[in-house]
Amino acid sequence: MIPWNFRVNANNRDEQLKSKLRREAPGILNWMLRGLAKYVAASYKMHYPEIVERATSEYRISQDVVGQFIAAKCTLSGKTQVTDLYSAFKLWAEASRERHSLTLRKFGDELVKREGIFRSKDGNGSWFQGISLTLSAADRLLNQIAEKM
Repeated sequence: MIPWNFRVNANNRDEQLKSKLRREAPGILNWMLRGLAKYVAASYKMHYPEIVERATSEYRISQDVVGQFIAAKCTLSGKTQVTDLYSAFKLWAEASRERHSLTLRKFGDELVKREGIFRSKDGNGSWFQGISLTLSAADRLLNQIAEKM
């Protein structure tokens, strides 16, 4: 992703740009071919400027709804029932006004792409291992009250 921080408006518009680019077309083509040769010589590996790497990383993070949910509501340890975690995700997404179209299956596929998280099954159901929901202060208080009963 390339950040585009320049705005074209009536004051800086180049009305001759089209004809200038036509005149420069052979040079532009040669420049592109030199770039292609470098790309092939580098075994098809691109080296991006830091500003492009940073913008791409920021964009990926902003589009990673599951990652945002994990950061906001989860701890990367323990285990949680699949349906409980998915229900918590849907509630969080709605409350956060995050749009998503993740089914339970797609949500699970996104989770297990992350290091340390995997699916398991036992006699009590299906689980995600390596992730658990973070308890809110209210949840901790309710658990303390329940333990005293």
